[in-house]
Amino acid sequence: MTTLSVSPTDLMLDLLLQITELHYSQVGTDDPSRDQLASGLYVQAYQVAGEVERYEQAPEYDVLVYGSGFKAVEGMALDIEDALLRYPHRVTVGGKLVVVDRADVTSAAKEQPWDTDPSVIRFHGSYALATRG
Repeated sequence: MTTLSVSPTDLMLDLLLQITELHYSQVGTDDPSRDQLASGLYVQAYQVAGEVERYEQAPEYDVLVYGSGFKAVEGMALDIEDALLRYPHRVTVGGKLVVVDRADVTSAAKEQPWDTDPSVIRFHGSYALATRG
């Protein structure tokens, strides 16, 4: 077995790109810019907890979906949740293969107002992954 030395954040971003039809400019760790929101949906993901060990990882993430249309934002949030639960996933992160053995919903996706711009629809969900490489 090789050492799993990938960024948990990069893992989730690459997994989101694999399980959705989003472009890499629509996925990131920062709040969306006006340009990103103008081009449609934007998904923000970052690690909030979980252990990172030498061979295995168990990161927990917040995943937020932003956009202007309620149905589109809700649909993407639910599609992400459904896709994550169809594990196992095999993701190449920085040239290394990582297997997601299990995904758990720690907080189901739900609408959450965004104080920065109340006109933007935002859905927030939290997920835990069990991974190995």
